Amino acid sequence: MRAFCLVLLGALPALGQEPPAKSAGELSDAQEEAIEAEIRKELTLAPIGDPRYLDQLWELARQLTMRRAYCRAAKHLEAVEATAGNIADNRAFAAQAFFQCARTRLGQGFVAEADDALQRSMNIAGARPEHRDLLFKLAVVRAKEAVDKGDLDGAESNLEEARRLGVDEGPGAGGRMADWAIPLINEAANKLAGWSHDLLEADNRELAARAAAVTLRFDPNNRTALAVQRDILFRAKLLPLAGSVLAAVVVAAVIFRLVRRRQLGHADDLEDEPDKTNVERDADAPEDL
Repeated sequence: MRAFCLVLLGALPALGQEPPAKSAGELSDAQEEAIEAEIRKELTLAPIGDPRYLDQLWELARQLTMRRAYCRAAKHLEAVEATAGNIADNRAFAAQAFFQCARTRLGQGFVAEADDALQRSMNIAGARPEHRDLLFKLAVVRAKEAVDKGDLDGAESNLEEARRLGVDEGPGAGGRMADWAIPLINEAANKLAGWSHDLLEADNRELAARAAAVTLRFDPNNRTALAVQRDILFRAKLLPLAGSVLAAVVVAAVIFRLVRRRQLGHADDLEDEPDKTNVERDADAPEDL
């Protein structure tokens, strides 16, 4: 069994290493199923309860991982655990298989499944630096998903988690962010900034201001968020001033109309009055004989 375990371990890259680059990108479920179908043409599983059954499951998992069908391998390892009660004999191999499946699922965009596979790996092997890196990436993806859902609190909490997990733990780092983590956090923060801009365009200034403020906590130089804050401040100062000017213009227009109306009315009254000088002159003139 010990020799068999070493063979299994050789089928997987160590945690944190890239899997064999036989093809670009992650395999889809259909591709993994096709790979398993090919393997099963030469490997027939014994019935459950047969002494050969578990060893054949391990062999199937080994061949699947060699061809990067990690999630199919993880599925059969779950069957091993359900049948044998544990996977202690090949714990390191199982932990790596679940870890690689988690990476595959995350690359496919299946966040919940990636998290589940990662938790299985951590439960088997304990927390490792490679697990921390993948947890960081999961937090970043969740932050983006929260933005898509309009969940500002969710975006903020996941960005906080990502920042915690992305701290450089190397000697002399002083608690600053790791270089590889900064672009990923900035990318999620920029998505949040874009949402704050959309909120401002929709005249939801309160939520836009909050979203911009959260963005700047994680990316202090984000231009979109800074522009949103400037625009909000400008509107806050301009609108009251514009209102005052408009009110003054309206009052002035009303006064002008009243004064003009009085002037026109007075002119009409003067035109209606008789020419007293001419009347008096007519009275003094002699009557015609």
